[in-house]
Amino acid sequence: MTTISLKVDEAVGDIKIAESVAQTVLSFTAVPTPVTTVVSKAVALINGGLDAFQQYAGSTATLTFDSTSVPAALTSVVADIRTAASDISGAATGIEATLAAKVSTVSADVAAVASVIESMFSAVTSARFGLSEVEWRKQRIAAIRLRHGV
Repeated sequence: MTTISLKVDEAVGDIKIAESVAQTVLSFTAVPTPVTTVVSKAVALINGGLDAFQQYAGSTATLTFDSTSVPAALTSVVADIRTAASDISGAATGIEATLAAKVSTVSADVAAVASVIESMFSAVTSARFGLSEVEWRKQRIAAIRLRHGV
């Protein structure tokens, strides 16, 4: 059994990055209406997960829990972000190739944010490339933010 302490502000920040990255699709030129609709729904889904997480966390700075009983508010928001990424990826079919590639990159990065958030409460905390888990997460999020200008 592993006890995990999660900084609420870090989790909220990373969830907001998923939302911001998803919204970058809306800034692309010549985005067809069906893609815009899917992205807007994906952003709403992520926001719903964020709201639920914030309601669960309240004003607490740190959540502490057992790795075998991760709160549903955390697993649910990760699932919401993954669903949003999948929906955005599906919207990339049947559109112009360059735009499809951009939308696919956004989808992959939204899914990557879900993995970064999930790593915050993973029972396995192995160092990656000589970095601590916290450093690894920060570098991943920074790279995603840079790629999308958020």
